[in-house]
Amino acid sequence: MSQGSVIFIARGGLGDTVRFLSALSVLRSRCAGRRIIAIARDPSQREIIEAAGVADETLIYDPRLLFPGERIAFLRRLRRARPGLLIATYGNVGWWTKALSWLSRVPVRVGYAPRPFFTHPLVFDPTRARWDLELDILRSLKIPLPDPLPPPAIRIGEEERKENDALLRSRGIAPGAVLVGAHIGLNTVSHGKCWPIGRWRELISELLRRRPSLRFLILGGPDESAVRDELSARSFPREALDLIGLTGFTRTADLVRRCRIFITNDSFLLHLAGAFRIPQVALFGPTSERVALPSFYPAIVVTGDCPSRPCYRVGPPGAKNYACEDYRCMEKISVGRVLEAAEKLLKNSDH
Repeated sequence: MSQGSVIFIARGGLGDTVRFLSALSVLRSRCAGRRIIAIARDPSQREIIEAAGVADETLIYDPRLLFPGERIAFLRRLRRARPGLLIATYGNVGWWTKALSWLSRVPVRVGYAPRPFFTHPLVFDPTRARWDLELDILRSLKIPLPDPLPPPAIRIGEEERKENDALLRSRGIAPGAVLVGAHIGLNTVSHGKCWPIGRWRELISELLRRRPSLRFLILGGPDESAVRDELSARSFPREALDLIGLTGFTRTADLVRRCRIFITNDSFLLHLAGAFRIPQVALFGPTSERVALPSFYPAIVVTGDCPSRPCYRVGPPGAKNYACEDYRCMEKISVGRVLEAAEKLLKNSDH
């Protein structure tokens, strides 16, 4: 492997970034003593990378927001770091990643695009698990992979733990309570991956009837405000705490880590719970669980019975990636099936 600093371009969504953290920690240990520079597309992605400690410096580069002169200045900044290795961390590479990689003049470049963009070109197969595609990056560099790979070391400070302790106390949750995490909504871009919110209410109400001591943490990002309105309108049980948008990544990670089990759509929080090896019920509709989930996630997958899935048409009406009126693949996931899976995980955790 070439010497010099290492650049990795964090592509994909937030869940893709979390999923790749274990592999990045292996890269970090292999490149001990070398400066690692991460390139993120937005502050949320940068926060994840910094919390995992897999880079010495994290830069944000969004080509949609930069003038040509700013792009050139960014490229010069990278060249001054004298990098010896560049990797693009996610599958099918877009035009700006190709251009940035090629113009960087880094001697060893690994990514899913042909030469001359990358010196170590990889072939993107959309039917393969994303996890395997990501590990191909390390395999191409002949980096030994521990089996199993260690979970990512997401750093959660004492101050953040205390803030979460105070938050839970203020909502009437005592230390030692059995917590069940839930990610009910997604942003509008991922509209079609959401299980109907009325089913969530039925599920939580029935679990509370069977296990009154449970407490639910309903988590999500600040761009899910519409879900908060739905929670109020449908009168969710008071034992289900609405924490949507109230915590940043590190505090959210701490809350997820405290959960006995997690129930979620195909989302960023699915991968965060998987990173912590939290048993979870994962609900999949238009997307593929075979592609999204690493085999080491302790997950029970529940899917809708629809012959056209997976289709990856998940957008809201009017969007380019909009597929159908009813998203029947999610509609066909019954409360009973999710309840059965959640009960199984809770019983296993009792022992």
